[in-house]
Amino acid sequence: MGMMTAEQAAEQARGLTFEKVWAAMMESRARMEAMSQETDKKFQEMAEQMKETDKQIKETAEQMKETDKQIKEMVEQSKKTEETMDKLGKNMGGNNRSIG
Repeated sequence: MGMMTAEQAAEQARGLTFEKVWAAMMESRARMEAMSQETDKKFQEMAEQMKETDKQIKETAEQMKETDKQIKEMVEQSKKTEETMDKLGKNMGGNNRSIG
């Protein structure tokens, strides 16, 4: 679309009144306000989702800490069991020699 001539601009402006221009501006303003509200709503939904994700990440981290603690306890118990078995083996070996 090229440049508009003065005659074309005047022709297009005929019939425009202050009221029509004002109504068009108000309609445009209302659409912009609705879009702004929709954008705000989407941002709030995203913020809620991010809070939920953060909560889930923290819960997962806590579960991982608990699991790590349990694994350490199991390793420690395994070491104690191994030490007990070694002592038992030595004692039984000593008893066998003294009996035999």
